[in-house]
Amino acid sequence: MTLQGGLGSPLTAGALSGKPRDGLVATVLQGRPGTAMPPWQPFMTQDEAQWLIERLQAGQAPAVPGR
Repeated sequence: MTLQGGLGSPLTAGALSGKPRDGLVATVLQGRPGTAMPPWQPFMTQDEAQWLIERLQAGQAPAVPGR
């Protein structure tokens, strides 16, 4: 929950700075074969993935419902 990475790369604003937004959205939706990053396309839309990446690049961690 700290976005510092564990099985994958950190998701902090600094770590995502300068990375193309479209590429990050594609990674969220399609995953990364051979890694712990699964495809999320069955569970979220392109617009939702775009919103998520915009928040992460701005340094705003998405809120976890119920917390």
